[in-house]
Amino acid sequence: MHEKRRYKLYKAGKRWLIAALVIGLVAPLGASPVVSTVYAEAAGVARAVIIKKPLTFVDYFTGKTVGQAKTNTPSGSAYVVTPPSGYALAPGEPETLLPEDETSQTIQVYSMAKTFSKWVTYKAGSKVVDTRKLTGAPFTEQNALAPTHYETVDDFPPIQFLNDDPVTVPVQGRFYSFKVQLVDAQGNVVNETRHAGRYDSEFDATTLINAVGYHLADGAKATFMVKDEDTYQVAVLPVATVYHRRLEYWYKGTLLASHSISGEAGTKYDRAEYLPEYHALTDENTQIGYFTNDGTDVIAVDRAVITRKIRFVSMEPDSIVLGEKTISRKYNTRVTVSVPSDLAWHYWPQNNDDLSVVMDGKDTVTIRLRPLPIAVLRTIVLRLYENGVFLSEKVLTGVPNRTEMQFAWHLPAGMNLAQNQAPTLFVNENRTIRLNVQRDVVDLRIRYVLADGRKVGEDILSGLAGEERKLQLPAGYRLGNGQTSIVILEDGERSVIVETDTGEKPEPEVPDPEPETPAPDPDPDPEPETPAPDPDPDPEPEVPDPEPEKPTPPIVTPPVTPDPEPEKPLPPIVTPPVTPDPDPEPPTIAPPVVLPPVEDGLTLRPARQVVAVKQSAVLYKDKATSQPTGRVLKRDTRWQAYREVLDKAGQVVAYHLGGEQFVKASEAVVVDMTRGVFTVRHPAKPKWAIATWTTSVRPVQIIKAGSRWQTFGKQQLNDGHWYHDVGGGQYVRAEHGTWRMK
Repeated sequence: MHEKRRYKLYKAGKRWLIAALVIGLVAPLGASPVVSTVYAEAAGVARAVIIKKPLTFVDYFTGKTVGQAKTNTPSGSAYVVTPPSGYALAPGEPETLLPEDETSQTIQVYSMAKTFSKWVTYKAGSKVVDTRKLTGAPFTEQNALAPTHYETVDDFPPIQFLNDDPVTVPVQGRFYSFKVQLVDAQGNVVNETRHAGRYDSEFDATTLINAVGYHLADGAKATFMVKDEDTYQVAVLPVATVYHRRLEYWYKGTLLASHSISGEAGTKYDRAEYLPEYHALTDENTQIGYFTNDGTDVIAVDRAVITRKIRFVSMEPDSIVLGEKTISRKYNTRVTVSVPSDLAWHYWPQNNDDLSVVMDGKDTVTIRLRPLPIAVLRTIVLRLYENGVFLSEKVLTGVPNRTEMQFAWHLPAGMNLAQNQAPTLFVNENRTIRLNVQRDVVDLRIRYVLADGRKVGEDILSGLAGEERKLQLPAGYRLGNGQTSIVILEDGERSVIVETDTGEKPEPEVPDPEPETPAPDPDPDPEPETPAPDPDPDPEPEVPDPEPEKPTPPIVTPPVTPDPEPEKPLPPIVTPPVTPDPDPEPPTIAPPVVLPPVEDGLTLRPARQVVAVKQSAVLYKDKATSQPTGRVLKRDTRWQAYREVLDKAGQVVAYHLGGEQFVKASEAVVVDMTRGVFTVRHPAKPKWAIATWTTSVRPVQIIKAGSRWQTFGKQQLNDGHWYHDVGGGQYVRAEHGTWRMK
């Protein structure tokens, strides 16, 4: 009998058995095969244990479970870790395991579809030079490549993509080699050196400039930023020779002050800048000097005209301000002040010496007035005749036994008393007086000047006051406004602006703006100037060229026709009886005054001044401005006013321009004609430039801070602010600088 054995391992508890299947291959023919199983203890066979260790896969970035598995391997066998689909093992996680037990194990994985984006900022110090966005898969790295012209500081490590947090990369400019050339005004290279510096760093060439005996040119910069250029140029000038001058100011043989100044050869200085207070240069001196050598300037000066305010106050203890006025005279002279006409009838100083004022400063002088005894006024009617022709009539009043009337005070401009006419009348009764008058012989000096104030000629016009004389213009010049004649009213001097016969306006001479360096300050010429555009190369607002300053229009006295009707006697003026004063005061001469007719309540007060028309002004025949002449004065024209018209409240309501010519005070403004020098200095920002304006308060151009301009008067414009007239129809706000009288 043949038999075949098969063996198989079986586990019985903790023991392994071998079962032998013995199949009897030889059996009785036709009988079934015999199958037998033999169990025997496996002797000498190794024991193998299956380990089923639970594995949990967790997302590295979110912490969420994304999959599970079991090892199911015999003990001691290696298990290959396979992450869930679409995931990869996180760095540091094992790729194979040798399970020893069946305790749970966590394995970190990450999604292979995830990416991170980072904003990378490149900074050189505090300056951001570039910003980039980088994208990468988890756990990958990219090098931080610096922008063009820059390099990273201290080998900045690669950027890891573990999150979306921004990254700041410190960089610095690369080193570049470059040449520095010092170039003079003619474009010649006077020095060349080679240097190295980091990109976008500042290079200062001051040491190079000083080493070769040059200085920086006006408007040039000694520093520049290093870029990738090969050559940089700096404009320079040779160091000029410095001269020293001593300025001595003499008044009638007495040295008042001295001042030492220094400046580069060829530069100019202003002799008026160092004048003693309250003094001015005489005509024999030029205001501008030049540094040409070392030496002394002997400068003759005169006392300047100063202005003082006079305040009239009642006696103590009331001390009520009754009125004010201003007077202008030369410094340190004595002036007798007149009491205003509206006060003189009721008040007078305790002593006449109180009216004597010394012009020794600009403070306000207080003069105390006592009330005068009340007296019955007398009425005087003045009828003016010239060569037997009736001209006009004035009604005046005065205090009897106290008023001596000076006829000359009440005459029109350019008129004087005839030779056979008594000059005064002591007021003691109501009377009608016939005054014989004659016209003055007038010599008027005409100065022909350009718009910038330069004189090109002069002439003297002579004749009777009120006559019209033809202007004799210098050859090659003409009047821009078409004026050919002028009415002469009184002795004096008047400037007439002309232009070249070609119609082209000459370039005005303007002062250079003062630099902020210690170099000498440039100044304006002594003649009137038109402010020039800012020479700074930076763009400035474009403005129109200023129009030339207009000449002061003449005051035309309308022709007077003879009185067509014979003179009729005036009705007697009845006054109440006056009780004699038991202790009469001695006669006192009251100041001159012209009081109004009873019917209109208006007063004429002497006030010689210049008025300027605001927009336009209607010319009237009467002081009540109720009878227009049909003539209208143009805007910005200036006129000589001889009297003010006051209403009952003492307010100025009109100005008398001579003859039968009046303008309303609401249509004109008083112009202060005092000359001086204005220095640009804005109170809030001293380095700010300011604008010049027209009388319509429209900007003209910009002038630099610190520059100085000659002024020809002061007036209030339509915006309510006070402005200085700098010539050429241009004005500057008074509070935008400082001003001193010349």
